[in-house]
Amino acid sequence: SWWMLAVALPEFDHSSPVPARDTVLLEGQGLAVFRSGDRYASLECGILGGGHGHPDRLHLTLHQDGVHWLPQPGTGSYVSADLFWYRSTLAHNAPRIDGVSQVPGDATCDWFDVADGWAWVRGGFGETSRTIIAGRDYLLDLVELSSDEQRTLELPWHLAGEWEVVSP
Repeated sequence: SWWMLAVALPEFDHSSPVPARDTVLLEGQGLAVFRSGDRYASLECGILGGGHGHPDRLHLTLHQDGVHWLPQPGTGSYVSADLFWYRSTLAHNAPRIDGVSQVPGDATCDWFDVADGWAWVRGGFGETSRTIIAGRDYLLDLVELSSDEQRTLELPWHLAGEWEVVSP
């Protein structure tokens, strides 16, 4: 944005520490990050962004082999009608119940652990939970809905890159 150009430093500060290349839970940001080789995946399972957050609790981001498979769209223009799309749950790779965007609120990181080349996290938001299990060659995504009544759980995946569904 123009604002970033106005406040950008003239040179990059090389004395700053290099970001970690490990799997880590960034508790203050509510972000579980999984790294393995050239794969980056993250689950958003923290507090709503101070009144500026989008309805994207339990959003999954995935980047591997140079392809941003499941991107986080962020926000488009604040002066365009597209802003309403970016501020909907459907615009994110996040669970949506009964065709309605998520209400504002905090998600939780219920469990997180890393051991012997495997890592996992379970985040919760309302009636939904999302568990990500990551190994060297695998990433498992499990989304669950806990309700006493009939509900519709939708899980949009905004896939980039080339892919196909193969069925026997």
